[in-house]
Amino acid sequence: MARDIAAACRELLAGARAILEIGPGRGALTGELALLGMPLVLIEKDDLLARSLAESLPFATVLNADLLEIDLDGLLRSEAPGAWLVVGNLPYNQGTAMVKRFLRSPERVAGLVFMLQAEVVQKLCALESEEGYGPLAVLARTWWRPEKLLRVPPGAFSPAPKVTSAVVRLVPLASPILDVGRFDEFARFVDACFKAPRKLLAANVSALIHDKDLVAKMIEAAGVGLKSRPADVSPNAFARLYLSTARIKKEE
Repeated sequence: MARDIAAACRELLAGARAILEIGPGRGALTGELALLGMPLVLIEKDDLLARSLAESLPFATVLNADLLEIDLDGLLRSEAPGAWLVVGNLPYNQGTAMVKRFLRSPERVAGLVFMLQAEVVQKLCALESEEGYGPLAVLARTWWRPEKLLRVPPGAFSPAPKVTSAVVRLVPLASPILDVGRFDEFARFVDACFKAPRKLLAANVSALIHDKDLVAKMIEAAGVGLKSRPADVSPNAFARLYLSTARIKKEE
């Protein structure tokens, strides 16, 4: 499995200058990544594991830290734009939060390769109207090209977890749908649009813009049918609707 993940990383080396591994644990994947010939930075939360990695891998920089708490933006900016190849076997209970931290930095990353719970990978890769399509897929596809690489059964691990895993690769889009500076505001807008996913999109947007007639015109102008639900709407259409909403709220 470690070799498969390293092979997925190898295809992204052209624009990378350094590898950032999240949660290396005992270093099974790290050894394969070292063969790629790039400087290695490892983020390991566990104190004992971090100390062991630093002793056994003197060529790597080991950061004993929690990814959700470190200054990730500062770390990514320590290299040139597009320099980082980020890889890791992410914990099931924090995987989504960790992925979101990287989704907001496409200009600093050559690519992301993560092993996650299969359900989370489905949410990252789903197209509109597919199972799992929601805010995570919209954010991913606005700035990235996500691709599910392989499914990993519980039996591939010892001890075996109760869930199936999958490996996903995300590559920054050459022409993203929105400027990344709008990431946080767009994320809040998309979350609001999916707040009641079974309702029509118009009903959710009406909670933001309190004018049903105006909302109807905005939705149609975005190229979306008035009977559409959030899960039917493409990232491009969400972006158009978001820009219209942002302009109106600015004028209020």
